[in-house]
Amino acid sequence: MEALSCVMRRAVDRGIYRGLRCGRAGPVVSHFIYADDVVFLGEWDSENVINLKRILRCFYLVSGLKVNLAKCRVYGVVLEKLERIRRVFFWGGTEDKDKISWVAWNKVITPQKYGGVGLELLKDSNLAMLAKW
Repeated sequence: MEALSCVMRRAVDRGIYRGLRCGRAGPVVSHFIYADDVVFLGEWDSENVINLKRILRCFYLVSGLKVNLAKCRVYGVVLEKLERIRRVFFWGGTEDKDKISWVAWNKVITPQKYGGVGLELLKDSNLAMLAKW
């Protein structure tokens, strides 16, 4: 895992991957490693995600250590955007124009046995699927 850490440091230094800066003058953090688990931190844009996938693919080709994408988690802005798209679709609106919400979203995501519609939050669904592994 030390090799992956070196690769990530170089990618950040060269601007290939943009991690998160801790404070205004603090260091840039791109990843945490514990045993054989890695958490990547970075700016949420498509270029950064694509570059991370490329880095991991190259790391696999060189080291033979494959990333299990089934255990990957998506958090932050991406999850919020996905929830927004889902709400807009559910209400029948578009990205440009909202429609009237006849039922509160909290009621929609409440389980049916508690009087709700029964849709789950994407975050909860993701964690449930990960728990099966």
